[in-house]
Amino acid sequence: MRAKRREFTSAPPRARRRRVGGRCVLLSFLCLATLAGVAAWATTSDRFVVKQVIVRGTRLTDRTQVQETLQDLVVGRNLWLVNAQTAVRALRSFPTVAGVAVQRRWPDGLLVLIREREPVAVVEAEGERWLVDPESMVLAPARQGESYPLLSCASLPQGRVCPGERLPGEHLRQALAAAACARALELWPLQRLEVDPQGGITCLSKEGVEIRCGAPARLDTKLRLASAVLASRRGQPVAVVDVADPGNPFLREGAATP
Repeated sequence: MRAKRREFTSAPPRARRRRVGGRCVLLSFLCLATLAGVAAWATTSDRFVVKQVIVRGTRLTDRTQVQETLQDLVVGRNLWLVNAQTAVRALRSFPTVAGVAVQRRWPDGLLVLIREREPVAVVEAEGERWLVDPESMVLAPARQGESYPLLSCASLPQGRVCPGERLPGEHLRQALAAAACARALELWPLQRLEVDPQGGITCLSKEGVEIRCGAPARLDTKLRLASAVLASRRGQPVAVVDVADPGNPFLREGAATP
């Protein structure tokens, strides 16, 4: 009797699975409907419309142009729908910009972090001075008091140059590499950087010492050696340090070049 009663009162397994499955489908539908409603509200609500854009990292880059570019691309758009990569590509077209990061600031703001190219020298063309990076890219006009060496090289353009232009010439690029090496040493800031017709490089240190590097090979080794020699002679008059042959450097004492 007990076995028969148990058999009579127990629900069939297939019917129970149908009920559980029906509930799962209903719950899934309700969840999807809720998510769709939240998404529709979030992407249309005025609460998430971009109203403020904070820009950081613009020392050389024209901040007004950056703000105008972002005004067209992101201001007034829904923060959920803003395409950050579009803004990054637009700002990367600025010659001074090396990298861009865009961060959303909820509920209605964006933070734009700009990493700029680092200038290492100044070139002069038609009476104007321009900042140039190690890749020979013309960045921006040099401002009064910029502490970058003036580059003198026969391969410099004779005409006008423009931001975003890459200056031609292997000798010029090698001189810029020397400036980039010197930047990490106590030689920085250099006063002047000269390249002779054969490509030999001479730097003028901040103290006015003439540093003759010779051929543009092993520049890092030569400039580190020059930095060490000058450090060992600190407080003593030195006019010339010649490291063209790193195995046999020599210096000439005397008053440095003004």
